[in-house]
Amino acid sequence: MLKGASYSDTLLIGQQAAIVADRITAKSSLQVLDDYQPLVKNAKYILFLKKGLNGSPLYFPVGVYYGKFNIDGTDQAENKIENSDFKLIRKDVIERFKKIIDETSAS
Repeated sequence: MLKGASYSDTLLIGQQAAIVADRITAKSSLQVLDDYQPLVKNAKYILFLKKGLNGSPLYFPVGVYYGKFNIDGTDQAENKIENSDFKLIRKDVIERFKKIIDETSAS
């Protein structure tokens, strides 16, 4: 964590997604808000977070695209984003935080 205080080593991250069960077919599907792509398990990200509302202990990415940036290339959905602004911003974010990325990757 770069900014702010935390009372724990664990930070709870919420996402704009839900698993919805179909009562007729007994199958479930992932529902997302505004084309949000959920974080990939065990992938590494730089996250820009905002606190949840009404005292929620959760933090959420600040935006659908610009709140999370995969830094290890394992998020295939993010790799397919064609938005040129997103690609430029991701490149800038990774360059700005390169020292921290390298330090955390080494440990």
